[in-house]
Amino acid sequence: MPILQSNVFSDYWVQIDGFVIDTYVIEGDSVKLKNPRGESFWVIVTGVYGTTFTGTVNNHLILGSDYNYNDSVTFKLADIREHKDSESKNQQAQMLRVIIQELTEILGYVPSIEEVESLFTRFSRNLEVPDEPIA
Repeated sequence: MPILQSNVFSDYWVQIDGFVIDTYVIEGDSVKLKNPRGESFWVIVTGVYGTTFTGTVNNHLILGSDYNYNDSVTFKLADIREHKDSESKNQQAQMLRVIIQELTEILGYVPSIEEVESLFTRFSRNLEVPDEPIA
């Protein structure tokens, strides 16, 4: 039986000066990191070791790096750009179901998970309602 080898990646994550996490980060939470190539992505926390964490990348990265979707990464508390607890993740899951239903009606077919992830990532970056209607 082949032995599966798992790598844990680290990088020089881009930190935000003055950003402070106001809640505890626990296993199962989602956090956003930003790599030196300028790409932000979500990670599901899999281990908490004081102010050091391990997690699984939860996005398909497009700018090229050694790590990608489902790879393990390690990071520090200061590297976290955004934090969503499990309640927030449930709200995101509900929103994702609505997006899939709408896309299915518009497109006439059930979109692939890659299509949904790409659209969800793009639209969830800025959920503010615009002042003017979009034409």
